[in-house]
Amino acid sequence: MDQKLISYILDHNLHYDDDLDDIAKKISVSATQTDGELTRSELATNRCLFKTWYDGYIFCLQIGLEKNRKKTLIKKSTKAQGGWSSRKKPYLALIGNMLAKPDVQKELGIDSREGLQKYVGEGGIKTLSDNINNLCDKYAFGGLEYIKELEEEDPTILNGSVIDIDKLKLDET
Repeated sequence: MDQKLISYILDHNLHYDDDLDDIAKKISVSATQTDGELTRSELATNRCLFKTWYDGYIFCLQIGLEKNRKKTLIKKSTKAQGGWSSRKKPYLALIGNMLAKPDVQKELGIDSREGLQKYVGEGGIKTLSDNINNLCDKYAFGGLEYIKELEEEDPTILNGSVIDIDKLKLDET
C-alpha cells in the first residue's frame, strides 16, 4: 500500500453502531459504562472480551470478513478519532484481507484501470481511504450483528470475559 494511503488509514475514526450497543457492551467496555461496584477496568476484565472498542472492532471486523457479513450502518457515531497506529498490524492485515476479495475490489472500483483513475492524486487517495473505512465499518458491524444473532439463539456464547469460539461457527459458510 502507498505510504500516504497507509497514513490516511491509520487516521481512520473508530466508529460505533448505536443500534448494536447492547451486544457491543458485552464485547468491550464503553467509556460511559458503569457499575456501582466495579471500576471500568474491573468491568473490562470481568464482563467483557476486550478492554477497548478498538480491539472489539478488530475482532468484529475479522468475524464479519470471515462470515462475509456486512451491515448497512444506521446509527453510526464516532467513538474516537485516529488511534490505529497502536493496532497497525492487525488493522492493516484485515484491510489487506478485505481488499483481496474480488467483490470488494469491484465495490471499491479497484478491479480495473478505469476504476482506479478516480483514486489518482491526493484527493483520490483520501477518497479511497474513506471508502475503505466505510467498508471496514460495514464488515465490523456485520460481524457484531452476527455475534448478536448467535447470542440471541444461545445466551451462553458470551460468558463475561470468555467467548465460546466453537459456537461462532467460523468453519461454516
